[in-house]
Amino acid sequence: MDILRAKSPEMVRTELWFCLLLYNLIRESMLSATIGTGRSCRSLSFTATVQMLGNLWLCGAVSGVDESLRELFVSHQLSIRVGHRVGRTEPRANKRRPKILALLTEPRAAAKARREAPPDPNSLCPNQQCHSCQEP
Repeated sequence: MDILRAKSPEMVRTELWFCLLLYNLIRESMLSATIGTGRSCRSLSFTATVQMLGNLWLCGAVSGVDESLRELFVSHQLSIRVGHRVGRTEPRANKRRPKILALLTEPRAAAKARREAPPDPNSLCPNQQCHSCQEP
């Protein structure tokens, strides 16, 4: 959830609440997998749980979710252990790289028509180093 896709304030709130709900459901799944095993919920991998839930969702869409698939999910969840790394701190840096492309600020059809239109001979060449545009 690094970028909110909604435009209106109501939809932004809905998207935030949905992400919070999903995060808590994933954490609840991790907690329920550790009950009775003596392991801490924090020793499970959040990323692996998200990936397994995605795979379970895809398998469930194809073949339906049965108890054996659920047991496989829990056993795989418990097999990946995150170690305690003493002195580890997470960097607080922005990983998102700036885009080199300009944003599309006009309708796609208009931008395509402008791009495919023949160049205006009266306009100046945007490339000042272009030798074919300079007069002899």
